[in-house]
Amino acid sequence: AARNLALDAARGRFIAFLDADDLWLPQKLARSMEWMTEHGYAFIYHDYRHISHDGSRVGALIIAPDKLDQRTLYTRRGHGGCLTVVIDRQQIPQVCFPDLKNPDYPEDFYLWATLIKQGHTGHRLPGDLGRYRLSNNSRSANKLESARNAWRLYRSISGLPLGLAAFWWMQYAWNTFWMYRHARPR
Repeated sequence: AARNLALDAARGRFIAFLDADDLWLPQKLARSMEWMTEHGYAFIYHDYRHISHDGSRVGALIIAPDKLDQRTLYTRRGHGGCLTVVIDRQQIPQVCFPDLKNPDYPEDFYLWATLIKQGHTGHRLPGDLGRYRLSNNSRSANKLESARNAWRLYRSISGLPLGLAAFWWMQYAWNTFWMYRHARPR
């Protein structure tokens, strides 16, 4: 609801999201807008790194897939979510996070799925431009619950057929396990 209020109040062409505990590097906005206008992209995302809860340790670079389509979204989920995304409202004028009844469901995932269903493809801006803070108290900290919620999203909200949901969910679980194992701050 808070993000939707901000979207309603925003008047600029480009929309970017930054949760209170995450960080953008100083050049993120300028590079993002330049990349988008140069290539005519409707929405983009960039590479990023995890940081420890206190900001003292930084993990390995998480390189996102080059394009974000439905299959990539459901199997990789490694594009960094809200922290990395920038949307051009000239091309996507209506941006709204869903009102999901379960507060544990990742509403950002559902928004990206909606944009993709509308025919938009996300594009990767190569470059490390953000930091995602890991916290033991965050919604995403419980990996088992995150995996359950991903399954619920695939079946209940997205309505994927059982076989496709299972196939993509197994890829998601494998990719997420390796991504977090590799990228955690040490």
